[in-house]
Amino acid sequence: MSLVKRLLVFSLVITTVLWSVGATFSTAKAAGTYGGGSLLALEGVSGAAVYYIGSDGDKYVFPDPKTYDTWYDNFDNVVRVDVAELDMYPDGGAVTYRPGTKLITHENTAKIYAVGPSGALHWLPTGAIAEDLYGADWGTRVLDVIPGFFSSSYTSSSDLSDTLPDGTIVSSGGDWYYIMDGEKRPFASADAFEANNYRESDLLPVADVSGYGDGDSITGEEEDLSGYMPGEVVGPVGDGKLTVSLASDTPAAGIVVGGASRYLFTKVNFTNTGTAEVTVDRVVVERKGLAQDAVFASLDLLDGSNLMAALNRSSKTLGSVHTASFNDDFTVAPGATKPVYVAANMASSLASYAGEMPALAITSVELADGTVSGSFPLTGNAMTLNGTLSIGTATIVAGGNNPSAVTKEVGTTNYIVTSFKITAGAAEDVTVDKVTFTNNGSSDPEDVENLRLVDANTTETYCTWDSVTSDSFTCDLDKGIEKGKNNTFDLKLDVIN
Repeated sequence: MSLVKRLLVFSLVITTVLWSVGATFSTAKAAGTYGGGSLLALEGVSGAAVYYIGSDGDKYVFPDPKTYDTWYDNFDNVVRVDVAELDMYPDGGAVTYRPGTKLITHENTAKIYAVGPSGALHWLPTGAIAEDLYGADWGTRVLDVIPGFFSSSYTSSSDLSDTLPDGTIVSSGGDWYYIMDGEKRPFASADAFEANNYRESDLLPVADVSGYGDGDSITGEEEDLSGYMPGEVVGPVGDGKLTVSLASDTPAAGIVVGGASRYLFTKVNFTNTGTAEVTVDRVVVERKGLAQDAVFASLDLLDGSNLMAALNRSSKTLGSVHTASFNDDFTVAPGATKPVYVAANMASSLASYAGEMPALAITSVELADGTVSGSFPLTGNAMTLNGTLSIGTATIVAGGNNPSAVTKEVGTTNYIVTSFKITAGAAEDVTVDKVTFTNNGSSDPEDVENLRLVDANTTETYCTWDSVTSDSFTCDLDKGIEKGKNNTFDLKLDVIN
């Protein structure tokens, strides 16, 4: 067995939808003559309504010319048919504005929304957010929607803060991208762009797209991009029902010092009152209170039942509108409550910010499927920053016995699979509370047994496991290290498979 592929790697913690003109999709066949993607209108009637035949075989009416214009430049592909033909397609509803192209409102509201796939509405809470996302001329993108269609054809979704909604196409640095699920998908060529029925006038210029992950390249026509997918469920629907509330035991107001890691600011309960598991797709955190963003080096979401487990793969930093978006999914089972902490990694020095009182709030939550409710923003208590106190620090590096890539045969015993050294800083003694090991390789838990964490110098054993049943396991170390000194620890095991 090669341990190159079967390593245990430790971690340590101390206490849309778009459309195509005349395209025919290989999806559900309509009851009539024309397939999905067709545009039909009644023959012999001037100004007759235009219908889009969806991939589900239903017909969807364009409620007004403005909506149609977000999809098509002309009426060249509209086919005139008799009423008998139109009646062969069930009424599916109304077409919404093409995602990512316009901002919308209606005459009975002052609110402005961006449109996502399947008519999902994303409120722009402030003009500053609108300008940050859509530029100084964002107002030129706003169009009115007929109030009746606004309430019947569009559905509420998450508010916008620092991330563009799904379905937006952007240009940045000479490249064109499609935004979806927090990622940017590049168009491989102009042909791929045009194959999905996009127009250059739809592109939103964006200076920096580094905040979006890298998605797969778009090399040609894709049904989900080029055609309306009316049967697709998007946004807050389904049997999962999530209530998000500020926990009664959210951390009390306290004092925070520079360099503090994963300091707990806010505790929020995610309660699933529905009958289906819900997947939390996005959580937005905002800095509140009398403070500057620079006091925070980064933020994390922690599992309240295991503070060593971050719900995000990487820490997030605050953007220009004081928010950070967490896009790593986590689930909540039916009938369960999942406590989540918003934790902060503080700047190394708070001397310039002494006396400031920041707070951290969850301002919106978005689900992959299901409905979410909560009295947002959910804001924890403000903490007072101290600029003079020092806290203990710990530096963690690979130990002297940390192995290189080698091959170990089944039957190898007492093998050091990882070694690490913890050095206490000069200011204070530190106590290592817990150490969590995670197997990031291809081996299964049952491939090893007789695991133990030992002191590399004294051979003292701190924790033992006859076997493990998951890829992660934790040692309650509770080991004190004097300031300025260090300890090296080795994880040993036997290879059995």
